[in-house]
Amino acid sequence: MAELIGSITAAPEDLVTLVFLNDAPAARGFWARRQCHETTIHAVDALAACLGRPPRPGEVWVDPELAGDGIDELLGGFLTRPRSRLRCDEDALLVVRPDDLADWWQVAIGPRPAVTTRRTTGDESPDDADWELTGGAVELYLRLWNRTSPPEEWRRLTAVTWS
Repeated sequence: MAELIGSITAAPEDLVTLVFLNDAPAARGFWARRQCHETTIHAVDALAACLGRPPRPGEVWVDPELAGDGIDELLGGFLTRPRSRLRCDEDALLVVRPDDLADWWQVAIGPRPAVTTRRTTGDESPDDADWELTGGAVELYLRLWNRTSPPEEWRRLTAVTWS
């Protein structure tokens, strides 16, 4: 881990390398963010293996700010990619609103790739949302990344794959 952190820290700000998510920061920031969430989620997996069940939000060390960034990466980066399976035959709207952060998200889902819009406190929530997920940011982070017991359909539609 120390070697990874050292490599990212030593990389120039204007590094040019592969960045594969929509709405991504510049390469150095992208890889720092991506590796942060990759290692965090797999550490949660290790904890789940030790517990013999998915951990509850209070059992993980993730704070709401980190969880919010992970929610943003999933909703704005992964689920908006052309290969994402998060689709509906009819247009629909998902609102993800953590109750302990200022930011929240609107995800427009339809036959094409999802479109995610990040909102903040003061922005009106749409009256026509088809689904609204609320709760603490850590709880939502774990649910959205399929580290709790999400509905099977959500797990199928949001599985992050490379092929």
